[in-house]
This record gives sequence, C-alpha cells and structure tokens, in this order.
Amino acid sequence: MAFTDMPKQEKVCTEDGVLCGIAEVEDRRSFGRSSWNKQMIVLRPNGCLLIYKYYLLGVGKGTPEVGAIVHLNELHTMSITMKRRTLKVELAADKKRKVVTRLRFEGELVPIWGAKLFLYKVSLPGLMHSMHSDHQPLGFFVNTKRRDLMKAAKHP
Repeated sequence: MAFTDMPKQEKVCTEDGVLCGIAEVEDRRSFGRSSWNKQMIVLRPNGCLLIYKYYLLGVGKGTPEVGAIVHLNELHTMSITMKRRTLKVELAADKKRKVVTRLRFEGELVPIWGAKLFLYKVSLPGLMHSMHSDHQPLGFFVNTKRRDLMKAAKHP
C-alpha cells in the first residue's frame, strides 16, 4: 500500500456523516508472511475510505499525516465477512487481485462498520437496473448461521 499525504484526523472526524474507528490492517511481507497493524480508518459519506498509518492522535509530532485513500466505487471487488464480533473486509483494486487491502474490525462497532460498507456497495449506480424503481431499493439479508453479510435483489 503506497502512502500519500492525508487530511488531519481531527478535522476529518468532526465532519457530518463520517464514521471513524480503529482497525487492524494487514501488512504483507516477503515470502507470504504478514502482520496486522492497528490503524485509524475513516469512511466518508461519498465512499472514500481513509486509512491512516498512525491511529493515535498526536503520534509522531512533526511527521506529516500519511496513509492510503481507497475509493469504494473504483474497487473491482469488496468482500465482507462477519463472525461474532469480528468483521473482515477485503478490498481488491483490480481483476488479478494484485493489490489487496485487508482490514479487520473488532468490538462493539462491528455491525455499524459492516452495514455502512455493505450498504454503500449495494447502493452504487451500477447495481441499479430497470427492474428497480426509485421507491424499491436493493435489499440485503444476513445469514444468521454463519453471520456473513450477503446481498439479494428484491424483484417485483
């Protein structure tokens, strides 16, 4: 994941409709090894996911805030899996899945993160077609046995 300059965390988290939290982000290393690092994650209403390198406010004074910006509407695939109080999100930017970002959320806000990410993905314009009217949006259901978030289109 390439890092870029990011807006200040304090400013972004005070915006309306923004969801802020801490997640573990997979850091891939050579020979198939990886580690999970806690990082600050911000989801904006426009579908922009900000992944900050540092999750504590004020860490590394004098260091610019850096991280990665993921636009959910530009992703090739997004898989969301929820088991108990753990949410795993896998974001793939291309068909060959060469650039994959894996996030792991834990705690009480897991259902909120899962629903917000899932509902954003379902509401993309490309998923709407002539069989759905404005008053009949796409729906989804939760498989309670495995607790995987799944989508299903409601047809008339």
